[in-house]
Amino acid sequence: MSIYLDVTDISFEDVEGANYDLAIFACGYEERSVFFPGMQSSKFKKVLLLGFAESLNNDIFLLNKEFYRLNYSLAPIILEYNDLNQIFSSLLDAFSGVEIIEGMPLRVVVDYSSMPRLWYSEILNFVKCYDFGVPVICDFVYSVGEHSSMGVLSQLSEPIVLPGCEAVSAYNRETVGIFSLGFGEGGPICLHHKIEPDRTFSLVARPGALDDYTEKTLSINKFFLENFSNGTVFSPLTSVQQCYDTIREVFYPYINSAVIVIVPFGPKPHALASIVAAMNYPEVTCLYSSLGSTGCPVKPTTELVLSRIKKLDSSPYMNFS
Repeated sequence: MSIYLDVTDISFEDVEGANYDLAIFACGYEERSVFFPGMQSSKFKKVLLLGFAESLNNDIFLLNKEFYRLNYSLAPIILEYNDLNQIFSSLLDAFSGVEIIEGMPLRVVVDYSSMPRLWYSEILNFVKCYDFGVPVICDFVYSVGEHSSMGVLSQLSEPIVLPGCEAVSAYNRETVGIFSLGFGEGGPICLHHKIEPDRTFSLVARPGALDDYTEKTLSINKFFLENFSNGTVFSPLTSVQQCYDTIREVFYPYINSAVIVIVPFGPKPHALASIVAAMNYPEVTCLYSSLGSTGCPVKPTTELVLSRIKKLDSSPYMNFS
């Protein structure tokens, strides 16, 4: 059976007062990592709290850690960025403690505002692959943030395929690259040199988190756009569903002739849409290279991006290929 992940936008009314079997939060160095948990607008039977090993001495991390101690009686499970084994073990342990009721959907909420892409890709991959025996509804919450600075320049890590986003092996095919752009100039250029795609498209958030963020992204990535990109598409930060549809419209004409590589350097809702696309289409992969924790302060704007992902037994779209 081929599992398909169906993504739709939802409103705050859909999560306000909702009862979730499991909530997954991240205790990070950004103020926004406690914005949604601090609203306490939903009810959580069980909470899994993940923390960053590299942020243990960060002042905001310590404040967030104290918030979870006082409000949820929890201490974070401390993880290294790339420790997928520990993430898997934590997920397995958390889901094993959830009561499954026959005929009732399992409801999960994930606040990925301060999560690395690697983490929420592994969470979604776990939800997709694990047989719960009941329907699963997974709501993803993103607290839109204002970056007070562009952070500290870091060296890119070696590129990795995000969990569950591996493409099928295909020889003698073209490569189409879709680069989601953000506030880092060097990342897309470096990965473009490594991938060497035959065709390159760029994805930019419009509107972005703030009024000037789109123009700032275009300005920062001017060299990439002028020298590597064959075309640019825009999608709002606030709609994972619309971004997913936009990405699919870009790669679908090449689905039978090329391997599609999505590189999500842009905002996290665009990264989530990219991950879902790669999990749904075996011809698509999602490749990422981390800059690590920049320590850049990010304050919540109070706006939330809310998305619902459901596991379906098959794609709702007919495949004419």
